[in-house]
Amino acid sequence: AQGALDDDDTVLSPKGKKNKKEEMEVVSMAEKETEVEGVAVERVREDRRPAGRVRIADTQQPGMVSLRMDKVSISFGNHDVLEDATWEVRTGDRVGLVGANGCGKSTMMKILNGDIPPDYGDVIKSSVDLRMAFLRQEFSDDLDPSRSLREELLSVFTEANQVLEKLKATEQRLEETQDDPAAMQEAIEALGELQLDADRLEAYSTDAKVDKIMDQMGFSILDDAQSSVSSFSGGWKMRIGLSKILLQEPNILLLDEPTNHLDLESVEWLENFLNDLKIPIVIVSHDREFLDNVCTKIVDTMGGITYSYDA
Repeated sequence: AQGALDDDDTVLSPKGKKNKKEEMEVVSMAEKETEVEGVAVERVREDRRPAGRVRIADTQQPGMVSLRMDKVSISFGNHDVLEDATWEVRTGDRVGLVGANGCGKSTMMKILNGDIPPDYGDVIKSSVDLRMAFLRQEFSDDLDPSRSLREELLSVFTEANQVLEKLKATEQRLEETQDDPAAMQEAIEALGELQLDADRLEAYSTDAKVDKIMDQMGFSILDDAQSSVSSFSGGWKMRIGLSKILLQEPNILLLDEPTNHLDLESVEWLENFLNDLKIPIVIVSHDREFLDNVCTKIVDTMGGITYSYDA
């Protein structure tokens, strides 16, 4: 379902036809140079808009999740990458970002993920605790080839693992302070605080969560759990990367070129898996057939301007 658009949002039909207003906007946005005494020079724009920001939606339908770019602009040096980019992903949406190389697709993903701020415009979240997970193109750089599959997946739970290690160390300290009442009391109090942290982080259920995601991804718990990450093919490493971000229990999933270097079988598996997911997804991909099979909405970026239409 496509989110509501502002009056000044630009929209392309699936056939790519623009109305007159849009054509005028494209011309005005693309006009980057002027001439002074016959010499082309870059136009300097005096822009008094407020700086870009992240804010929470004023109202939100109960049970709905959304993430919106509202008139977002960003430049790198003298190059305007995005100009008033406006589109939304919400519950039920799987949005595909398309456009020529360098048009700003990956930049929009980084803005949504909070990696870089926009120069102007708003990123609007449905709630303050909205959780996003980002599978980057270079996801394999985040995999440790020396770990087993289980170790790699458990590494997601950094804070929970640290609490469990502290609990173990504090229990050992308690055993060693039997003859020191003051030290014993200190250890007991520390254990109580750590136990509360462990409960809050669900630290004792991490193994069960890993078993569940391995099963969902098609791994064999008996045969694959102790296999080294380096032993898996590219398609299976993609499943490992996807498993790691899903273990973060996100509300919205961001995928940057997830089909890169995948064979046909892996691409088909990914299509089926994403179509079965119940959370909103934003995907950057040059594989248009993949996007057609997965996405409910397309956002096309041309000349820094975004155009949205149903897939």
